[in-house]
Amino acid sequence: MARLNINIGTTANDKTGDPLRTAFDKVNQNFVELYAHVGADTQIPSQSGNNGKYLTTNGTTLSWSTVTVPTLTSDLTNDSNFVVKDTPPTTLQGASGDVAGVVAFDNNYIYYCTDDYVSVGGGGGASVTLVPNQLGQNVNSLSIDKSGPSNTDWAVPQVGWTLTVNSTTVIIEEITSDASFVYMTLSGFVNLPMTGNITLEEGGGVQPDIWVRQKWSVEDISDLTDVTNLLSNATDRLTNSTYDVTLDTNGNTTFPSQGYTRQNNSFTRTVNGNTITGTPAVIWTGTSTNITSAKLTIQVEGNETGDSSGWHTQVCEAIISDRYYGNAGNIDPQMTVYGIIHTSAEPLATFTVQRNPTTHLIEVVGTITATATGTLYPKVHSVELGTRD
Repeated sequence: MARLNINIGTTANDKTGDPLRTAFDKVNQNFVELYAHVGADTQIPSQSGNNGKYLTTNGTTLSWSTVTVPTLTSDLTNDSNFVVKDTPPTTLQGASGDVAGVVAFDNNYIYYCTDDYVSVGGGGGASVTLVPNQLGQNVNSLSIDKSGPSNTDWAVPQVGWTLTVNSTTVIIEEITSDASFVYMTLSGFVNLPMTGNITLEEGGGVQPDIWVRQKWSVEDISDLTDVTNLLSNATDRLTNSTYDVTLDTNGNTTFPSQGYTRQNNSFTRTVNGNTITGTPAVIWTGTSTNITSAKLTIQVEGNETGDSSGWHTQVCEAIISDRYYGNAGNIDPQMTVYGIIHTSAEPLATFTVQRNPTTHLIEVVGTITATATGTLYPKVHSVELGTRD
C-alpha cells in the first residue's frame, strides 16, 4: 500500500486534522506493512564503525558487508576461455600466441583480439600461371590456371597470403575455386605483367590487423572542442600501411591507391583504365561477380587528328544491367551510353560491354574512333550495386 500520512491540520488546534483514533490507525497500518517486509524479529545492525559498507541479508538477518575489488597485476584467466592481459600488444598486427577472444589493456585503451595470429614471414613463394585475358590488366581479382605443368607442386593459396606486382603489395582477402581455376579477391588493385607468370608469397611480412583498440573511458568535454586533437586521433585510426587511407586536417579522406569503398555488397571507386590505341581495350572491370547493375562516368583524353593544340576530352555516362553470372547462362550484360560530350569535333571513343568468359566479371571495352590519333587515356568513376540476396 502507499504510505499513510497523518493530517495535522493547518494550525494548532484548528480542528481540521485527523481525529486521534484515525491518526493512530494510520500509524498501525504503516508499521504492519513495514514488519511484513522486514520481519518482526529482524534487528538492524548498528552503523557505528561501518562507514562505506552496504547492508545485506542472508534471508534471515541483516548485516554490513564490503565490496572487494581485486587489483589486476598479472594475466587473469578462466579455463583458457577468457584471458585478460595487463600488457597490450606491441602492434595491432599481433604476435605469436595471440588468439581470438583475448582482451588486453593499458592506461589509455582496451584491446580485443579478433582472430588467431598466423605467421606471415615464412616465404614459400610459388610461380603460378595467369589466365591470358588478364595479362597487362589493372585488377583487384585474379583467376589462376591450376592445370599447367608449372603448377603441379605449388601449395593452394590461402587468405592472408601476399602478392607483390611492380612494387605494389596486396593481400588475398577471399578465395574460391573449381576444377580448373582458383579465383582470388585482392585488397587492392595491381597492374599485372604481360607475361603469364606471377609469384605468390606465403607471407612477405604483411600481417592484417587482428587487434581492435578502443578507448572506453569518458572523455573530458574539452576534447570535444579540440578539433586538432580529434583529427589527429582520426588520422591515427584511419592510416594503415596496407590500405593507405588518410584523413587530413581539413577533413578530406584520401585513397592514394586505386581502392574502393564498400557498403552492403556495393562498391564505389575511380580507376585509370587501360589505354586505348588501335586495338580495343578493356577500360573497366566489375569488382565482383555479384554485381548486377552499375553507373559509370567515363572520361577519355587524347589528341584529335589534325589538331596539334593538345589533348581533347570526352565525357559520357553509362548504365549497365546484368544477371548474377551463375544464372546468366550465355546472356551478356546490357549497357546504354548517354550524355556524350566532347571538346573534339566528334567523339574520341566508343564503348561496349561484355562478360569475361573466365572470370565472369563485367567488362567495358573502349574503341578509338577515326577522330582520335595516338593513344587515349580513360578514367572511370563507378558505382556498382550487388545482388540483394
